[in-house]
Amino acid sequence: MIYIGIWRRLYSNVGLSIFLIPRMNKKPHNKRGSKIMQQKKVVIVDDAVSYAETLGEFASRCGYEIVIVDATAKSVEDVLAAVQASGADAAMVDLQWGNNTNGLGCVRRLTIPALLMSARREPPTGFEGAFASKFDGMDVVVSMLGQLLEQVS
Repeated sequence: MIYIGIWRRLYSNVGLSIFLIPRMNKKPHNKRGSKIMQQKKVVIVDDAVSYAETLGEFASRCGYEIVIVDATAKSVEDVLAAVQASGADAAMVDLQWGNNTNGLGCVRRLTIPALLMSARREPPTGFEGAFASKFDGMDVVVSMLGQLLEQVS
């Protein structure tokens, strides 16, 4: 597998980070090299659209079809309707939208597998689902998404 380096700005207070992105053929392959029959569609829900776009680009290079839902100033019901309309197989949802922690309520109401993401290092108290810290890097977040999808397949 060939790797290329790409510079991306995550947040202004985090600075620049380097991510290694696998260069995929037109059709993604699983670990054993056989062709995957269908790409999994994943919706990314975040109020930081630039982060969501960068994460979406990384995830698409790893073989996922990506839909981004901008959660800025939207209610949980609006986001749930957008996720439902997307027909996604899984969701990656940011914990905090603006000053609210609407992501937690959204994840609890989704009917598809969901990965809760946060700039915090630890999951919220009482949350027992799939959680990823954005500080761990996009490769870890996308890897956790893959593990989540494997568990439900």
